[in-house]
Amino acid sequence: MKLSEEQSKLYHSHTIRNRQEIDQSVYCHCISCTRSYPSPIVTDFIKDGEGETALCPYCGIDAVIGDSCRLIINQAILTYLNKKWF
Repeated sequence: MKLSEEQSKLYHSHTIRNRQEIDQSVYCHCISCTRSYPSPIVTDFIKDGEGETALCPYCGIDAVIGDSCRLIINQAILTYLNKKWF
């Protein structure tokens, strides 16, 4: 699995200031620890002047993406993004 630089940036853009997307998602996925879980267990967020960014309930990293972003998210993509960014 390989994504273009543009595609990788698109996925990354959904991991910041993503409170609304997380709240609207059924499942969330962490690019850092590559775990998937129901969105209601995401309860911690980092606040900045422009919004709130979800923290993974397992590893505590701000690399969570929710399925409401409408991007394809599977284990191969999570693994690729993990290797690229971590």
